[in-house]
Amino acid sequence: MLSLSDLGQGVDLSAPGDTDVAGDEVNPAARSLGNKQSYACMSKLFDDLAALDKKIADPWKIRTRDNDKHVLSPADVDFILADVIRSARITDITEKQGSAIVMLANTSLATNATKSCAAVAGAIGRPQICHHE
Repeated sequence: MLSLSDLGQGVDLSAPGDTDVAGDEVNPAARSLGNKQSYACMSKLFDDLAALDKKIADPWKIRTRDNDKHVLSPADVDFILADVIRSARITDITEKQGSAIVMLANTSLATNATKSCAAVAGAIGRPQICHHE
């Protein structure tokens, strides 16, 4: 990922098709990268989730904007797991899907245990499982 210190060191942050004030394309070389550029800066969490299950990784990336510090809300959990829950009605959840779900919960809990526990517990309909003093 890029940091603020990279900005002064010739790093081109423009996207394909960006233009300057005169209307000239800023970074024509980026256009030739096509879709490869969009996956160049994905988080490690996204890569790990995608290796386990794309049906979980893709909605997570969309919902959290690929921010591994995002604390999941009940609505986030519903959105991310919608396809898995729909398909679970006719097939079992796989071991890899279960691992991806645990990875998401653990990451969110590590970011903010209080908020995350309430969200995950609410999403599964068990708000009483969170005990914070």
